[in-house]
Amino acid sequence: MQDDRETAKQRLQRLIRDFAHDAVGTGLAVEVSTEESSEDSFQGTLRLDRRLSQVEIWRPGEGASSTLTLPFNQVKSVAKVEIADFDISEAKDVDASSLTIESHQKPTIRLNFDSVMSRDRAYTCLRIFHMSIDQPVAAG
Repeated sequence: MQDDRETAKQRLQRLIRDFAHDAVGTGLAVEVSTEESSEDSFQGTLRLDRRLSQVEIWRPGEGASSTLTLPFNQVKSVAKVEIADFDISEAKDVDASSLTIESHQKPTIRLNFDSVMSRDRAYTCLRIFHMSIDQPVAAG
């Protein structure tokens, strides 16, 4: 029993290490859309800063700064997109390999990955990074 738990812990550590290496390095190809944007979705790269403290979305060929930067301490939630969350007319545009990042201050971002497995890997790691950051005190 102890060996199973240790093995699961090691697998999770390897998953996080590999994801962080990919996200800080070359990044992960995603299709990006925001709830408040009138423009269509665009192809981008999901990256994390070296301290694993913020999500960055980069458009191809747009220079030395990210298109969108979202610090984890401003993130309200990271969630998998479920087809059941959308009505039938929208469902054709929703992919089972999507996740959303909801922010306290910026529009909600939807990221479509190349596979459900890639989405699940990103979801697990982003949730862990989000939980590991000191959260701001709610105003009010």
